[in-house]
Amino acid sequence: MATGTDGSAAHDILLNFGTLSQHGACWHYVWQAYAAAGASTDAPSTPTAYQGWQATQGQHPGDRNPPKGAAIWLGRRYDGNMDGDVFIAGAYDGDHSATDQPVYGYTGLTSIQARLDLCGREYLGWSDHVLDCPIALGGSSVQSAQRQVLPSDQVNARSEPSSQAPLAGDPLPPNTIGNFTGWIHGEAVSGDDVWFLGTSGRWFWSGGFTDTGVHDLTDLN
Repeated sequence: MATGTDGSAAHDILLNFGTLSQHGACWHYVWQAYAAAGASTDAPSTPTAYQGWQATQGQHPGDRNPPKGAAIWLGRRYDGNMDGDVFIAGAYDGDHSATDQPVYGYTGLTSIQARLDLCGREYLGWSDHVLDCPIALGGSSVQSAQRQVLPSDQVNARSEPSSQAPLAGDPLPPNTIGNFTGWIHGEAVSGDDVWFLGTSGRWFWSGGFTDTGVHDLTDLN
């Protein structure tokens, strides 16, 4: 019989493990964190993270916007190794708790891309279970210079603060938390002329976010 786990608590537990006695043992420590936060199962043992992914319910393949507490999974390495990798999602990308990063032998915080760069593995997705144990996913904690996309729509990225400017890469999906540095008065859309400048150097219309205020952002006018 499986019991559920508190994903936000597991994220913090993994981070607080600190020094690791076993190296290259991501799945071992991630499971221990979820178990300490309530998970238990009678499911068969899965020695590697990739086998853990295969045995896990509630998969969201390819989605790079995991809610806090979700398990994030990587698969095949560039050399064909199939051990996989797993870590626990934080409140935003860059706040995910993981083993052996940024310092080998310790737990720390990482982003999805930084983990991919370190491991050289393919991205599989995230899950709202660990094995057959449901994960209680935490709400997003938006920092002062961040803004969260409305749940009803995506927000396009533009090269200039105007809806007429060329698109600049992929849009931000619903509920995504973005990192911003400044704001400017640009084209008025539906009466709102405030545009946010992302850390990526791209522009986003403020009306697509839950917080349209300019607090904690540099005035670029």
